[in-house]
Amino acid sequence: MSNKMIIGYACLALAASCWGGMYVVGKFVMDYLPPFLVLWLRYLVAFILLFIISFVIKQQRITKKDIPFMAFLGFVGYFLSNGGAFVGTALSSSQLGALIASTPPIFTVILASFVLKERLTKNNVCALCLAMVGVTLVVAVDSGGYHGQLFGVLALIFGALAWAFYIVYVKKGSYSPLVLTTYGTGFGIVFTTPAMIWQFNDKDIIYLLDVTVWLAILYLGLAATAVAFLLWNQGMQHVNAGAGSMFTFFNVLVGGVLGWIFLGETLSWQFFGGSILIFVAIVISLYSENVKSSTKLFEHKGEYDEKF
Repeated sequence: MSNKMIIGYACLALAASCWGGMYVVGKFVMDYLPPFLVLWLRYLVAFILLFIISFVIKQQRITKKDIPFMAFLGFVGYFLSNGGAFVGTALSSSQLGALIASTPPIFTVILASFVLKERLTKNNVCALCLAMVGVTLVVAVDSGGYHGQLFGVLALIFGALAWAFYIVYVKKGSYSPLVLTTYGTGFGIVFTTPAMIWQFNDKDIIYLLDVTVWLAILYLGLAATAVAFLLWNQGMQHVNAGAGSMFTFFNVLVGGVLGWIFLGETLSWQFFGGSILIFVAIVISLYSENVKSSTKLFEHKGEYDEKF
């Protein structure tokens, strides 16, 4: 396994861990503020930081022909994905939301095989099946309590599919992770603004004066957006889209542990059993990726030997 791949996997694991903490912090702050206002403030805080960093280091600017691509990333990866997750969770439950929010790897592997021409292997399919069983155990969803919430489920699936599109298409970008994240966040603000205005209430101003609420928003904006998306975009530049998407499952694991620490939620045997299955699935996926990389290196070496 190359150093770039190791760095890529480390970035993806850290990014997913930041998003895992987002579930706990988001659950707290959305008890006071509506979802799209929280999402808008999250992106605003992140964009300010990213813009300052880009200005200081004089990061490259995008060309006019790439503006539609950046707008697409902002619309799909920032607005549709997170908007679907927020609306779906509000209309169903946090457990069901956590389960469906962990399904993008399924869509990603399929999309990557068509868009990026990545080969769908038996190891990929095996890893996905193990991971989904593991996630189901972790969140321990009881389907009997969710009748009549079809719209919420559809919104969650829509958000998961949008995130899969983002994972695949972000690999087609030729810009640095900082540029991709900055412009993606900026367009995320643009697309989220109408929904934020629609949900805004005069009473929200009272909670916006609360220091604790702002500390939560700062975490969502700095750690769960600016840092997390930078790490994710950086990691995805070094690994296969299908294998990289497997790290999305870290969200549920980290969120479960942090919920146990800060919210007093219990960790059952299902959580530990599911965690083991998820880790096994990730190991299988990484092993498959390493084998493919080694095979390509061997093939290139053979081509080199034939020339000389």
